Amino acid sequence: MIIGDVVFLNSNPTLLMTVSYVLGQYPNGQHERDLDAQMREAGYQDRDVCCTWFNDKHIETGFFRERMVTKKR
Repeated sequence: MIIGDVVFLNSNPTLLMTVSYVLGQYPNGQHERDLDAQMREAGYQDRDVCCTWFNDKHIETGFFRERMVTKKR
């Protein structure tokens, strides 16, 4: 998966989300290295994702294990 991919939770295929960050994919800047470090401290691994989606009119963001989401075709 890459940033910008549309994915859905395997447990809820109707919830479409956009990948906004992939752990370990772009650790070039300090912000990205800090985010990677925070996600790893929380137990996430390379290729786990941060996603953004709408909940009614509100934007939500969450972190998911790679195995929990599927890229929409």
